[in-house]
Amino acid sequence: MSVQPSVAQAFRFADACYEDSTAILRYTLDDDVEFVERIRFPGAQGEASDALLALLHLIVGVSYYKTAAPQLEVDADPVTAALLNRLYVDGLSEFAYVNRVDLRGRVRFAPAGDVTADGLSLPRRTAVPIGGGKDSIVTLEALKRAGEPIVAFSVGNPDPIRRTVEAAGVEHIVVERELSPA
Repeated sequence: MSVQPSVAQAFRFADACYEDSTAILRYTLDDDVEFVERIRFPGAQGEASDALLALLHLIVGVSYYKTAAPQLEVDADPVTAALLNRLYVDGLSEFAYVNRVDLRGRVRFAPAGDVTADGLSLPRRTAVPIGGGKDSIVTLEALKRAGEPIVAFSVGNPDPIRRTVEAAGVEHIVVERELSPA
């Protein structure tokens, strides 16, 4: 598949749903090219997972948006809009520089409505991203010494990550990501 930024007119967040503890995220370019990513994670249920699915759909989309970098305008609550503008515009700044694309003129997550992150009944704890390196270990140990409730979080579970979590002796949430083949 070859997509050219000058040809694609629109990127869309087509659909997001859960099936068997798997988030299925669909994106399209001009309704012609479809990307489907699957993310498997344990215990996906309830209102927190619905909010997570909506945000995850928007965040993961950055991987597929940059295949063509067309115009993109989406309404989101003010906090989410600020986060996504930073992610897409600032987070893709090297991509924009290398490809000579001004994303500031192409990407706009418009603040609309109110912030909707109230009333989630989740336990207080910190999810520590684990990559298997020293930063993960230092963070885990500092939070453990401070008596903070923590859970290790990783995308995949290769040996360095598995060993780090085993040594820390904490709960581990592993997410498996299956990228779209298109």
